[in-house]
Amino acid sequence: MLRFLIVLLLLTLPLSIFAGCSPAEKSYRTPEQAFAAANVRSKGIIKKVELTDGAIIFYRGSNNDAGVGLARKYDGNWKWVMGSGMVNASNEPVSFSWANLDRMKESGQGYHLFWGSVNNDEIKKLHIADDNGQDLNEDAILFDSGLGFRIWYAISTDYYGTTPGINATGYDKEGKVVYQND
Repeated sequence: MLRFLIVLLLLTLPLSIFAGCSPAEKSYRTPEQAFAAANVRSKGIIKKVELTDGAIIFYRGSNNDAGVGLARKYDGNWKWVMGSGMVNASNEPVSFSWANLDRMKESGQGYHLFWGSVNNDEIKKLHIADDNGQDLNEDAILFDSGLGFRIWYAISTDYYGTTPGINATGYDKEGKVVYQND
């Protein structure tokens, strides 16, 4: 019997190594499960944005605010990589934040997320451009957070430095400029 167990162990060990089985690294079937297992202090997910190799998760914070983070897909399973920053309702028409998700500068494979809150109901479209001469120039995506403000975001796979600056222009439903931060 002992000989059988040794032979079985020797046969399954290479298979476990080849399959990448690692008990120290837990992975999950969905990005939501990876988020829940990370014990992020939250009151639930607001929105999930699917990416090629991951998902950006916007979540409700503890103080009527919103946070953001990244779950990555590895070999069909999901792992929570990191969270970054919080935004909430503001006296400003638009608040600004950014997150360098998954250490983009070091790995070259992360996401640079520009995001914030929209606190002016007149703003129906928000255009974002980098103010450092780089190529970010797009309309942000806006959605209702359920927290009394809307969230805007723009995702880039380019690295914009440790303190990126942006120019934002808000338009009303007729296309008239109602906000500029520059």
